[in-house]
Amino acid sequence: MQKSRTIAGALVVVLLVGAGLATRIIPAPDAGAEAAPRVLPVATVKPEAAEGYRQARAFTGEIRARRTSGVGFDVAGRILKLHVQAGDVVSAEHELAQIDVRRVEAEMARLKAQRAEAAAMLAEMKAGPRREVIDASREVVRELRLRVESLERRKTRRDALRSDRRISEEELDDVSTELATTRARLQAAIQQLAELENGTRPERIAAQQARVDQLDASLARLQIDVDDAVLKAPYAGRVLERHVHEGVVVQPGQTVLTLVEDGHLEARVGLPVDVALGLKPGTTYDVRVDDETFKATLRDLLPATDPATRTQAAVFDLPQRARGRVVPGQIARLTFDESVAVRGWWLPSSALARGVRGLWSVKAVASEGKAKGVVVKHQVEVLHTEGDRVLVRGTLGADDLVIVGDGERVVPGMQVEPSLQAGR
Repeated sequence: MQKSRTIAGALVVVLLVGAGLATRIIPAPDAGAEAAPRVLPVATVKPEAAEGYRQARAFTGEIRARRTSGVGFDVAGRILKLHVQAGDVVSAEHELAQIDVRRVEAEMARLKAQRAEAAAMLAEMKAGPRREVIDASREVVRELRLRVESLERRKTRRDALRSDRRISEEELDDVSTELATTRARLQAAIQQLAELENGTRPERIAAQQARVDQLDASLARLQIDVDDAVLKAPYAGRVLERHVHEGVVVQPGQTVLTLVEDGHLEARVGLPVDVALGLKPGTTYDVRVDDETFKATLRDLLPATDPATRTQAAVFDLPQRARGRVVPGQIARLTFDESVAVRGWWLPSSALARGVRGLWSVKAVASEGKAKGVVVKHQVEVLHTEGDRVLVRGTLGADDLVIVGDGERVVPGMQVEPSLQAGR
């Protein structure tokens, strides 16, 4: 037992001596010496130069029918028949309604009778008098001439007797008066015979012809009224609404039916003038209605701006497949890509940090061809965002290495080791 205690004490002494020697052999570190600087590795990308970008634009408009008409009669009358209902599909020249024309037909019958009378008189004037009438007129002239000759002889005898005072003055006056009257009748008969022999004067024939033409024009106008008594569809379409019913007396121009041309639909979209000038008529654009997109052709740009919105209307023709899927009044959205010419740099969105006064900032490594570099800060303006990348412009250069993902870990002036990332 005593021997064991002696051996343990000897071991303790050996260990203590060894510890003292070790302390004197290992030198203590120098507290005044500086530690070597630690270089932080960062992920970087090279800015991608850009001359512009394509921007998606969208504008709202309305689906319209190419033609919507309130149709009615050109003449007044009582509605006799209505052949269509709201929603019916009609073709061009399809009969829609009819009014009562009995009064018009009665007036036509009266004018036809007058026209027949006037035409008969015109034919008589053109044909001239009959031969029998002319011969009878000649006979009257011959008889009056003989009568004048007889009266002239009697007057000559009476003049001689009056000179001898064998007759009174009164008897001589009777013969003279009868002679003068017979001579006047003879002149009238001669003129009438001349007229019969020469035929009717051209002026009278022209006047009678004008009378016939006037009646023909009146009959033609009434015939138009009869034709207009049947209301026909001016184009193929669909009846939108009936405004009157059978038995109603309508006036000229009063709307009877509203017809819409649903076979040819168009989208009318208001655009800023500068945007409208960039569109080309005849080009196809995407027009979206609800959840369906149609290839619509730009037909025209209206040559004026809307005074309320200061936009220029663009009219797009929808394809035939839109019929039955789209109805007038729906909202349409015109979408297209627009090229914007601007110089800048494409960067990942993770490289940007919010700056002041609406600007953004990026941190880059100014390496100057060395493996290590110093962090610098650039102010940039965001021009366009596209997915996970942004187009900026600012003080960046083509040789700058932009730090991505580690911007909050570094500060300007800090030395870092850039690692170029591909495909960022």
